[in-house]
Amino acid sequence: QLMTLDKSFLTEHIGKLSNKQLNFLDDSIKLVLSI
Repeated sequence: QLMTLDKSFLTEHIGKLSNKQLNFLDDSIKLVLSI
């Protein structure tokens, strides 16, 4: 549930980033959550 909230929050506030940047950010989030 936290991951969904975080992603919703992030996508709202950084919608201006390119897809490449968003994919990188998404990978970073997954990496942080997996630790």
